[in-house]
Amino acid sequence: MGREEQSIERIKEEIRQKKVFVIATEGKITEIKYFQFLFENKLLKKDIRMILLPTEDGDNKPSDVYKRLEKFVESTGINELNSVNDDFWIVIDRDKQSINNSLLNVVLSFCKTHDYGFGLSSPCFELWFLLHSMDISKETKEYKSALYENRRVSVNGGTFVEVELRKKQNSYNKCNPKPERFIKKTDRALENAQKLGLYSTDKIPSTIICYVYKLIEQIINKEKINELAKIPL
Repeated sequence: MGREEQSIERIKEEIRQKKVFVIATEGKITEIKYFQFLFENKLLKKDIRMILLPTEDGDNKPSDVYKRLEKFVESTGINELNSVNDDFWIVIDRDKQSINNSLLNVVLSFCKTHDYGFGLSSPCFELWFLLHSMDISKETKEYKSALYENRRVSVNGGTFVEVELRKKQNSYNKCNPKPERFIKKTDRALENAQKLGLYSTDKIPSTIICYVYKLIEQIINKEKINELAKIPL
Protein backbone atom coordinates (compact mmCIF):
# COMPACT_ATOMS: atom_id res chain seq x y z
CA MET A 1 0.00 0.00 0.00
CA GLY A 2 1.42 3.39 -1.05
CA ARG A 3 1.85 6.38 1.27
CA GLU A 4 -1.16 8.20 -0.24
CA GLU A 5 -3.37 5.13 0.16
CA GLN A 6 -2.24 4.75 3.78
CA SER A 7 -3.08 8.41 4.43
CA ILE A 8 -6.58 7.98 2.99
CA GLU A 9 -7.16 4.82 5.07
CA ARG A 10 -6.04 6.66 8.22
CA ILE A 11 -8.43 9.51 7.47
CA LYS A 12 -11.27 7.04 6.90
CA GLU A 13 -10.64 5.40 10.28
CA GLU A 14 -10.71 8.77 12.07
CA ILE A 15 -13.87 9.73 10.20
CA ARG A 16 -15.62 6.63 11.54
CA GLN A 17 -14.78 7.62 15.11
CA LYS A 18 -15.43 11.38 15.26
CA LYS A 19 -17.51 14.19 13.85
CA VAL A 20 -15.41 15.57 11.02
CA PHE A 21 -15.11 19.14 9.77
CA VAL A 22 -13.50 19.34 6.35
CA ILE A 23 -12.48 22.93 5.59
CA ALA A 24 -11.36 24.02 2.11
CA THR A 25 -9.76 27.46 2.19
CA GLU A 26 -8.98 30.09 -0.41
CA GLY A 27 -5.65 30.85 1.25
CA LYS A 28 -2.77 28.65 2.29
CA ILE A 29 -1.23 30.68 5.11
CA THR A 30 -3.42 33.03 7.18
CA GLU A 31 -6.52 30.85 7.51
CA ILE A 32 -4.51 27.66 7.88
CA LYS A 33 -2.32 29.07 10.65
CA TYR A 34 -5.42 30.21 12.52
CA PHE A 35 -7.14 26.83 12.36
CA GLN A 36 -3.89 25.02 13.16
CA PHE A 37 -3.47 27.23 16.22
CA LEU A 38 -6.90 26.14 17.46
CA PHE A 39 -5.94 22.48 16.98
CA GLU A 40 -2.42 22.67 18.41
CA ASN A 41 -3.61 24.48 21.53
CA LYS A 42 -6.51 22.07 22.08
CA LEU A 43 -9.12 24.76 21.60
CA LEU A 44 -11.40 22.56 19.51
CA LYS A 45 -14.25 20.51 20.90
CA LYS A 46 -12.98 17.11 21.98
CA ASP A 47 -15.33 15.07 19.83
CA ILE A 48 -14.38 16.54 16.46
CA ARG A 49 -11.67 16.00 13.87
CA MET A 50 -10.63 18.84 11.55
CA ILE A 51 -9.24 18.30 8.05
CA LEU A 52 -7.82 21.35 6.25
CA LEU A 53 -7.62 21.63 2.46
CA PRO A 54 -5.53 24.74 1.69
CA THR A 55 -4.98 26.18 -1.75
CA GLU A 56 -2.11 24.71 -3.75
CA ASP A 57 -0.28 25.99 -6.82
CA GLY A 58 -2.36 29.15 -6.92
CA ASP A 59 -5.71 27.36 -7.24
CA ASN A 60 -7.45 29.98 -5.11
CA LYS A 61 -10.34 31.13 -7.28
CA PRO A 62 -13.75 30.45 -5.66
CA SER A 63 -14.42 27.67 -8.19
CA ASP A 64 -11.03 26.10 -7.39
CA VAL A 65 -11.90 25.95 -3.70
CA TYR A 66 -15.15 24.06 -4.12
CA LYS A 67 -13.63 21.73 -6.74
CA ARG A 68 -10.86 20.90 -4.26
CA LEU A 69 -13.46 20.01 -1.64
CA GLU A 70 -15.47 18.01 -4.15
CA LYS A 71 -12.36 16.04 -5.17
CA PHE A 72 -11.58 15.22 -1.54
CA VAL A 73 -15.12 13.99 -0.89
CA GLU A 74 -15.01 11.75 -3.95
CA SER A 75 -11.54 10.34 -3.28
CA THR A 76 -12.22 9.49 0.39
CA GLY A 77 -15.86 8.46 0.14
CA ILE A 78 -16.36 10.43 3.33
CA ASN A 79 -20.11 10.87 2.80
CA GLU A 80 -20.65 7.13 2.80
CA LEU A 81 -18.47 6.63 5.88
CA ASN A 82 -20.11 9.16 8.17
CA SER A 83 -23.08 10.75 6.47
CA VAL A 84 -24.70 11.88 9.73
CA ASN A 85 -21.75 13.55 11.43
CA ASP A 86 -19.57 15.00 8.68
CA ASP A 87 -19.55 18.73 8.05
CA PHE A 88 -18.02 20.47 5.04
CA TRP A 89 -17.04 24.13 4.75
CA ILE A 90 -15.70 26.42 2.08
CA VAL A 91 -13.83 29.44 3.48
CA ILE A 92 -13.41 32.21 0.90
CA ASP A 93 -13.06 35.99 0.62
CA ARG A 94 -15.07 38.49 -1.34
CA ASP A 95 -12.29 40.76 -2.58
CA LYS A 96 -14.23 43.51 -4.33
CA GLN A 97 -11.23 44.35 -6.50
CA SER A 98 -10.94 40.91 -8.11
CA ILE A 99 -13.98 38.74 -7.35
CA ASN A 100 -17.46 39.49 -8.67
CA ASN A 101 -20.76 38.13 -7.42
CA SER A 102 -21.28 35.85 -10.41
CA LEU A 103 -18.24 33.78 -9.37
CA LEU A 104 -19.37 33.66 -5.76
CA ASN A 105 -22.91 32.67 -6.77
CA VAL A 106 -21.50 29.52 -8.36
CA VAL A 107 -19.92 28.58 -5.03
CA LEU A 108 -23.06 29.54 -3.12
CA SER A 109 -25.16 27.33 -5.39
CA PHE A 110 -22.73 24.44 -4.85
CA CYS A 111 -22.92 24.86 -1.06
CA LYS A 112 -26.72 25.00 -1.07
CA THR A 113 -27.00 21.92 -3.30
CA HIS A 114 -24.71 19.84 -1.10
CA ASP A 115 -25.67 21.42 2.23
CA TYR A 116 -22.11 22.63 2.79
CA GLY A 117 -21.06 25.57 4.95
CA PHE A 118 -20.45 28.86 3.15
CA GLY A 119 -17.69 30.63 5.10
CA LEU A 120 -17.65 33.94 3.24
CA SER A 121 -15.67 36.89 4.58
CA SER A 122 -16.31 40.20 2.86
CA PRO A 123 -13.86 41.66 2.14
CA CYS A 124 -11.31 39.20 3.59
CA PHE A 125 -10.56 36.66 6.33
CA GLU A 126 -8.73 39.32 8.34
CA LEU A 127 -12.12 40.88 9.06
CA TRP A 128 -12.64 37.99 11.51
CA PHE A 129 -9.49 39.04 13.35
CA LEU A 130 -10.58 42.67 13.45
CA LEU A 131 -13.92 41.70 15.00
CA HIS A 132 -12.08 40.48 18.10
CA SER A 133 -11.20 44.11 18.84
CA MET A 134 -14.16 46.16 17.65
CA ASP A 135 -17.89 46.24 17.04
CA ILE A 136 -17.91 47.35 13.41
CA SER A 137 -21.70 47.59 13.34
CA LYS A 138 -21.38 50.81 15.38
CA GLU A 139 -18.92 52.42 12.98
CA THR A 140 -19.81 55.13 10.47
CA LYS A 141 -21.08 54.44 6.98
CA GLU A 142 -17.83 55.85 5.59
CA TYR A 143 -15.70 53.52 7.70
CA LYS A 144 -17.75 50.47 6.71
CA SER A 145 -17.44 51.48 3.07
CA ALA A 146 -13.66 51.73 3.41
CA LEU A 147 -13.57 48.24 4.94
CA TYR A 148 -15.72 46.87 2.14
CA GLU A 149 -13.58 48.45 -0.57
CA ASN A 150 -10.43 47.36 1.27
CA ARG A 151 -8.11 49.17 -1.08
CA ARG A 152 -4.36 48.96 -0.80
CA VAL A 153 -3.26 51.92 1.28
CA SER A 154 0.32 51.90 0.03
CA VAL A 155 2.77 49.61 -1.71
CA ASN A 156 4.22 48.38 1.59
CA GLY A 157 1.37 49.30 3.90
CA GLY A 158 -1.09 46.59 2.92
CA THR A 159 -4.85 46.89 2.59
CA PHE A 160 -7.18 49.04 4.66
CA VAL A 161 -8.21 46.07 6.83
CA GLU A 162 -4.58 45.11 7.46
CA VAL A 163 -3.75 48.67 8.47
CA GLU A 164 -6.69 48.72 10.88
CA LEU A 165 -5.49 45.45 12.38
CA ARG A 166 -2.04 46.95 12.92
CA LYS A 167 -3.65 49.82 14.80
CA LYS A 168 -5.46 47.39 17.10
CA GLN A 169 -2.63 44.86 17.53
CA ASN A 170 0.36 47.26 17.13
CA SER A 171 1.54 45.00 14.31
CA TYR A 172 0.13 42.51 11.84
CA ASN A 173 1.63 40.21 9.23
CA LYS A 174 -0.74 37.98 7.26
CA CYS A 175 2.04 35.39 6.89
CA ASN A 176 2.32 35.24 10.68
CA PRO A 177 -1.06 36.35 12.10
CA LYS A 178 -0.26 35.29 15.69
CA PRO A 179 -3.79 34.20 16.76
CA GLU A 180 -2.63 34.01 20.39
CA ARG A 181 -2.88 37.81 20.56
CA PHE A 182 -6.65 37.90 20.15
CA ILE A 183 -7.94 34.34 20.74
CA LYS A 184 -9.12 35.26 24.26
CA LYS A 185 -11.69 37.59 22.72
CA THR A 186 -13.36 34.94 20.55
CA ASP A 187 -16.72 35.36 22.30
CA ARG A 188 -16.64 39.06 21.47
CA ALA A 189 -15.76 38.31 17.84
CA LEU A 190 -18.67 35.86 17.55
CA GLU A 191 -21.06 38.49 18.88
CA ASN A 192 -19.66 41.27 16.69
CA ALA A 193 -19.78 39.11 13.55
CA GLN A 194 -23.47 38.32 14.09
CA LYS A 195 -24.22 42.02 14.40
CA LEU A 196 -22.95 42.48 10.84
CA GLY A 197 -25.40 39.87 9.58
CA LEU A 198 -26.60 36.40 10.52
CA TYR A 199 -25.40 33.42 8.51
CA SER A 200 -27.41 32.87 5.34
CA THR A 201 -27.08 31.09 2.00
CA ASP A 202 -29.93 33.00 0.34
CA LYS A 203 -27.74 35.44 -1.58
CA ILE A 204 -24.34 37.09 -1.72
CA PRO A 205 -24.44 40.16 0.57
CA SER A 206 -23.19 43.41 -0.95
CA THR A 207 -21.68 44.68 2.28
CA ILE A 208 -19.14 43.66 4.92
CA ILE A 209 -19.96 40.26 6.35
CA CYS A 210 -18.21 37.48 8.23
CA TYR A 211 -19.92 34.11 7.97
CA VAL A 212 -16.80 32.41 9.34
CA TYR A 213 -18.29 32.94 12.79
CA LYS A 214 -20.79 30.14 12.11
CA LEU A 215 -17.98 27.65 11.56
CA ILE A 216 -16.00 28.82 14.60
CA GLU A 217 -19.14 28.58 16.70
CA GLN A 218 -19.42 24.88 15.86
CA ILE A 219 -15.80 23.82 16.39
CA ILE A 220 -14.50 25.99 19.23
CA ASN A 221 -14.29 24.77 22.82
CA LYS A 222 -15.76 27.78 24.60
CA GLU A 223 -14.81 26.52 28.05
CA LYS A 224 -11.15 26.43 27.04
CA ILE A 225 -11.40 29.92 25.54
CA ASN A 226 -13.04 31.24 28.71
CA GLU A 227 -10.24 29.73 30.79
CA LEU A 228 -7.70 31.56 28.64
CA ALA A 229 -9.65 34.79 28.99
CA LYS A 230 -9.17 34.70 32.76
CA ILE A 231 -5.39 34.65 32.40
CA PRO A 232 -3.96 38.22 32.54
CA LEU A 233 -2.22 39.44 29.42
